[in-house]
Amino acid sequence: MAAVTEVAAVGQLEDRRQPTTTLEGWRRFVDADPPEFTLLDDDTWASLGDDERTAYNEGRVAHHSELVVVTTSAIEAITHQGRLLTLLNQREIGARRGLIISGGAATGKTTAIKQLGRFHELRTHTRFPGDVNRTGLVGVSIVWKRGCTHAEGHQPGQADHPSL
Repeated sequence: MAAVTEVAAVGQLEDRRQPTTTLEGWRRFVDADPPEFTLLDDDTWASLGDDERTAYNEGRVAHHSELVVVTTSAIEAITHQGRLLTLLNQREIGARRGLIISGGAATGKTTAIKQLGRFHELRTHTRFPGDVNRTGLVGVSIVWKRGCTHAEGHQPGQADHPSL
């Protein structure tokens, strides 16, 4: 894990990442260690000068803006089902099985898919070490069709992950 231990010159605010929709951004996302920030105790924080305190506080804000992923039951279920589908689709010649993920805004759908993709990419690197040109994840199709899940018996607002 990358640890932020220096009070001054944290540099996290200057280290902007490319979006994960680009190959460079995706590779940085996959290879990045989760950031870790060491909080100072009250006495140490109180003894900081103004510039040091500003740098420390900017480092804290940068750390929290990273939005470190917490593995929830929904993320675990989607990742499990995605890994299973990946294995089932390995030898498929025709139509491949898909996964529909639906839910309300800010429920973790995109986060879960990114974590599934990251897991698959890391697994690909493990299976084919040294092959820097191999990319495990090519793309994700996103279809937004309000009526398609209703036809299959899915009700809006219904919890998705227990019945995947």
